[in-house]
Amino acid sequence: MDKFVLFFLIFTLSSTTKADNFICLAEKASGFSYNSLSKEWVPSTFTTNAKYVLSKDKSSSNMYVVNKIGDDNNEFSCKDGINAAGFIFCKTFGATAEFRMNINNLRFISGSILGYYNVTPKGNITDESSNTPFIEIGKCSKF
Repeated sequence: MDKFVLFFLIFTLSSTTKADNFICLAEKASGFSYNSLSKEWVPSTFTTNAKYVLSKDKSSSNMYVVNKIGDDNNEFSCKDGINAAGFIFCKTFGATAEFRMNINNLRFISGSILGYYNVTPKGNITDESSNTPFIEIGKCSKF
């Protein structure tokens, strides 16, 4: 009897944990890049192979975090958890990038708005050295 209870508890806990985790694979990415020959910002399509894991933060019962696979640092923090509509909204520290996901259709969108606007005439950031603003889309799977 004790073995059955132990098995049931392990199965229940592991299935609950698995339901809270998602792996997300980026499929397409585009944005703007600076063309040093024409000296202008141009629309660009990028190759992406980004892979993210969205999971419950171990330190909070409601908060989620997003990590790039192979990176232990939290890429995004999702402080409000999943809302009633099934959406989750995550941001980087400084809010220069976002990750959003719909747990109902398992689609995500992510992007960075860092670059282009922060070029300063007397500063150390030029068009050539500025970050490249981008957006990527993809799909997630529960695990």
